[in-house]
Amino acid sequence: MVEYVSAVAAGLIRAVAAVVIVSVAIGASASAATPTSTGTAWKYVNPLREVANLEPSRMDMGVDYSGSGPILAIGRAKVVLATDKLAGPESCWGKTCVPPPGDMIVYRLLDGPFAGKYVYVANWVSNDVSAYSITPATGILVPIGAPVSVGTGCEPQELAVDPSSKHLFVACFGLSTIAQFSIQPATGALTPVLPSFSPRPAAGPRGIAVDASGLFVYSAWNTQNRVGAAKIAPTGALTPISGAPSTGSGPIGVVVSGLQ
Repeated sequence: MVEYVSAVAAGLIRAVAAVVIVSVAIGASASAATPTSTGTAWKYVNPLREVANLEPSRMDMGVDYSGSGPILAIGRAKVVLATDKLAGPESCWGKTCVPPPGDMIVYRLLDGPFAGKYVYVANWVSNDVSAYSITPATGILVPIGAPVSVGTGCEPQELAVDPSSKHLFVACFGLSTIAQFSIQPATGALTPVLPSFSPRPAAGPRGIAVDASGLFVYSAWNTQNRVGAAKIAPTGALTPISGAPSTGSGPIGVVVSGLQ
């Protein structure tokens, strides 16, 4: 099952589900259905051919922009966010343009080789993060090396991973910082992105969350009764966004709608 998402003239987002069956015989042409001794080659039929007011545009799914890896069908997914703005010039393709001009579709993988593969645990007393790989089918956790330090005195609280699973963020209550890590896709190993981000002196961040676009981090400042925001760079580094609205007394958690 493949989900195709298109912007129609009225500016709405329409998801069209289509089953695409590919059976290509070795040495056979795929331009027509032709029985062969090794199988059948099928003519491609555009599953969106009956949807009106479509405009051709580029859609990247599972593309390795470094040019060193394969282009893969990344699996069945649930769309969790869709916008109806323009995707920006070609200079934006393959990297984040800030502020982002928009046409964005974010989906959560339900299966396939790129679905959730790793688990991370914040260790408050030892000031580090433990990493584990998930065994497919059984769910059994296998440790990934030794725990990674988040700094003496961090007192890590909550963690958050961006939707692309490239970056991990840890709220350090003791240091009033947010520790940043890049995630190695093939192994799940963590690499620190230094220096740690300081939202505000004595902020005491506890809860932390990444929005569905993967562009912003939000943290609950427990000792200052505020919620702060930061922008995520392609490297995973954070830069502050001005303003930190007041909350109730002693905020400890934060969640962003659209990710459930």
